[in-house]
Amino acid sequence: SLEARYFPTSPEAVIDERILWSYLVQIATAVRAIHAAGRACRMLDLSSVLLIDRSTNRIKLNGCGLKDVLNFSSVGKKSLAELQYEDLLAVGNIILQLACKSHTGSRGAQEQLAYVSQHYSAELKDILTYLLTKGATIQGLASSLATRTMEALEESVDDREMLEDQLSKELDVSRLDPTN
Repeated sequence: SLEARYFPTSPEAVIDERILWSYLVQIATAVRAIHAAGRACRMLDLSSVLLIDRSTNRIKLNGCGLKDVLNFSSVGKKSLAELQYEDLLAVGNIILQLACKSHTGSRGAQEQLAYVSQHYSAELKDILTYLLTKGATIQGLASSLATRTMEALEESVDDREMLEDQLSKELDVSRLDPTN
């Protein structure tokens, strides 16, 4: 999980902003798909975001919808819009915690946003401010992330091409090997 990776006993240096953008785009994409299906994650925190591949910073969400199963009797007490807003708030908190290398509550949100403005771009601070503000929507977040999503897509294509090139070289070597 991201919690296990970034919150060991001795914290490391500031997380590279490109990595934070990568995580934000991937989480936002997953949340967008969940919201498009008329659902809410309801269980989104550092421990529920699994780091699948450290070299490419690929992540997956774990436990989405689990609260609906475990607390079936409490389903319906909040509107879907409220639950989806809570998802966006959780996304903002995840990225804010990673950027500040501290769990929510150890510092106030304003102090954490001040830290982000000192160590990261104004664009990242603005997105986090948006996510932590009442009225944030997945459509608004997706629009704000359009350029970063395109960059993530380009990086993904580059990674795929590199893997295909490596596989092609391996296949060529195996064809030339007389023992095969």
